[in-house]
Amino acid sequence: MDLKELLRQVETARSGTAELDGAFASVFPSAPRKVTRSIDAAVRLIEIELPGWWWTCGYCMLSNDASLYVPGSHRFPYAAVKMGPDFRSGPEALRLLNDPKWGRRFDDGFHRDRRGGTVPLAMLAIFLEAKITLAKFQSERLTPVKSKKSITTSDRQSRRTQRQRG
Repeated sequence: MDLKELLRQVETARSGTAELDGAFASVFPSAPRKVTRSIDAAVRLIEIELPGWWWTCGYCMLSNDASLYVPGSHRFPYAAVKMGPDFRSGPEALRLLNDPKWGRRFDDGFHRDRRGGTVPLAMLAIFLEAKITLAKFQSERLTPVKSKKSITTSDRQSRRTQRQRG
């Protein structure tokens, strides 16, 4: 199962189930038991897969919400904090936040405000959205950029020499 399909399942679920827990375990072997039914288990998965990332969650009669931020994000509710209280922001977080194309996306954080559902499902939805975005970021950085070959001065001299001989 891919991350987008798992996200679709999470977003359509009204509550966590053993079957959805199994789907998480098949994609993330580190997923704790009852990951879709326990806030503690959802937090543990986030901490294992995205160590040091900052998260918040909330509940009221109308909605369940969650947010997830790269350490050092300026959009974190406590933006005056330059480093998390756990002092775990570092070069990897800065690389995400300072990337010319992706930096703003990571700085904005990931958010879900669910009408219905549960807090663990809201947390897992933002977790999956972050993982999907990270995968796109990483695949883009690994894919070589196709560009026209630049002609150097030595290439020009070599061509001139070949024409003079030829």
